[in-house]
Amino acid sequence: MPIDSVLMRRFRAGEAEAFEVVVQCHNKSLIQSLSRILRSDDLADEIAQETFIRLFETRGRYRDEDKMGSYLLAIAMNLVADHRRRERSRHELSQRLEETREPIVESPEEVALTGERGSQLLAAIYMLTPKLRTTALLHYVYGCSIQSISLSTGSSVSNVRTRLCRAHELMRGHLTSLWKGDNHDQRPERRGDHQRSEEPAVP
Repeated sequence: MPIDSVLMRRFRAGEAEAFEVVVQCHNKSLIQSLSRILRSDDLADEIAQETFIRLFETRGRYRDEDKMGSYLLAIAMNLVADHRRRERSRHELSQRLEETREPIVESPEEVALTGERGSQLLAAIYMLTPKLRTTALLHYVYGCSIQSISLSTGSSVSNVRTRLCRAHELMRGHLTSLWKGDNHDQRPERRGDHQRSEEPAVP
């Protein structure tokens, strides 16, 4: 029986050291194959690590007749395809944002949110959860309308409005110095507010 099959049987039986031997035997050759395909040593190393993690998680699928080198490369190529799909999605999202972004007009409000105040705003935004953070960044910093955010993120307009309201509520305690006067029901001005009066103010 091939040594790889013996090692995988021992690993499935609970011998963790057997899996380490599999990694040591095949890691270098897998990275070399991926480097030639991807033209990137760093990405090849990253995909190779993910490949062995996938092998670890799906060890029950390995069959004795499988050649480990080919088996690992098949897993790796599926991961490469996933990586390329994610990259295309990021690129398409970036393009859609550029196409839907509204012109940013220099205004007194924009100037007021530079320097220390701008840093406070960004610090408050980056304390939010990922979905709220993305929505707040697009709306408050990049000046995207609710409709534009809905289009570029694939979320409904109502979901975008809900996230904006929640983000504003969570940010309120960190932005006391940015409120106008003593009325804490008002939100900080952002770029182009005076141009988008059709959007309801966030509570």
